[in-house]
Amino acid sequence: METRRGASKAYSSDIEVIPAFLTTDHLTSHSNSLEERKMTPSPISIYDEHASDMVVRERLHYALELEHIDVFMQPIVTLPQRHNAFYEFFGRLRVKAGQYVTAQDYMGLASEEHIVSNLDTILLTECLKILKKQQSKVDRSTSYFINIKPFTMRNKVFIKNLVAILSKHKAIAHSLIFEMHHNDFLMLSPSEKKILEELNKVGCRFSIDHVTDIPKDIEQLSACNVSFIKINAEILISKGKTEAEFEELISQKQRLNAHNINLIIEKIESESMLVELLDYDIKYGQGYLFGKPDFSGVYT
Repeated sequence: METRRGASKAYSSDIEVIPAFLTTDHLTSHSNSLEERKMTPSPISIYDEHASDMVVRERLHYALELEHIDVFMQPIVTLPQRHNAFYEFFGRLRVKAGQYVTAQDYMGLASEEHIVSNLDTILLTECLKILKKQQSKVDRSTSYFINIKPFTMRNKVFIKNLVAILSKHKAIAHSLIFEMHHNDFLMLSPSEKKILEELNKVGCRFSIDHVTDIPKDIEQLSACNVSFIKINAEILISKGKTEAEFEELISQKQRLNAHNINLIIEKIESESMLVELLDYDIKYGQGYLFGKPDFSGVYT
């Protein structure tokens, strides 16, 4: 037993971008070359307060025309060793040299422009392009978290191409961990769950984030081939204040372990926070303490 130690342009929703994943030189077609990217100052992965809504809207449509969104990569580490275990991809919208808008800041505007689905498929495709390139230079056992949304799974053209290509590239499929918001996961339709089954058959795994408590339906998660769940560090700490609460969390974590579901604690931002979390015998952690989302490491 573990114990405590202390006006928008119309775009088709069936945009077919996946085949570009098979191309080898996917960066040179863009106006900003790889060499120019290398000359760019260290990017700021926060909302640029000086970027007006109009500028962001323009850059969003420019990203659609290029079929390209810049991708950042953040490590997920083992604890307490802090060795890189996985990486997570994040989309960033470049507004000017060295300044980017995060997805949480541009998605509201993208929703108003009715282009969220298009952006999501482009971002996912861009991640796959990068992953194909990464396969030739990194340990093939490395796995990558990539966000996927229910409306993306409703794009039959995109999903059909995705499954077909991953079935031919098993090494990449086995390195993919598709991540979904917990609320979206709970609302999946039977047909959408079948898509998850198809992706799992070709080797993909799944993760659930924005979890506010260790789910009670662990068996259902396991049946849907969920391998990871993510909980915010502050939320976990707040739920284990008393000895009884702590023991209940440990018991729930043991149930996760029994179903081969790993708990990842995200948004770990300080050493003091980490010390508290280690009481829970956490295996994986993610947060600025271990590394911010990086741009140059993705494209070099």
